[in-house]
Amino acid sequence: DIVDGKRKPITDPMAVYSGCYIRGRSGACGCGDRGRLSGGERAVKADHEQVCRLLKTARGQIDGILKMVEEDRYCLDVSAQLMATQSILKKTNGLVLRAHMDGCVRQAVADGDPEKKLDELAALLDKLL
Repeated sequence: DIVDGKRKPITDPMAVYSGCYIRGRSGACGCGDRGRLSGGERAVKADHEQVCRLLKTARGQIDGILKMVEEDRYCLDVSAQLMATQSILKKTNGLVLRAHMDGCVRQAVADGDPEKKLDELAALLDKLL
């Protein structure tokens, strides 16, 4: 959302994942394949229950980390929890990307038009590396 010419900060940590990928609403993630595909098929091939469960676990861990910081807990304990949360998010991202490659990219190759999907993956790899 944009207010006064500036993008509003995301206040809900699940907002990024509450859009077209997870709940079928258009536009939240900014992807080109929004919501459900023709015929009611989901745009994301990942196991939605597993992805949601992992994201909710990460959200719970972040809430716990915030509490630890507020309570002025030992730095290395906070760091260990941060690394555990990063691990969950990395695993979740891997599930989503694997499903994307197994579904969307594979279908684009089969349809003879893989360029767009391959360009998207290359752009994502640039961000990761």
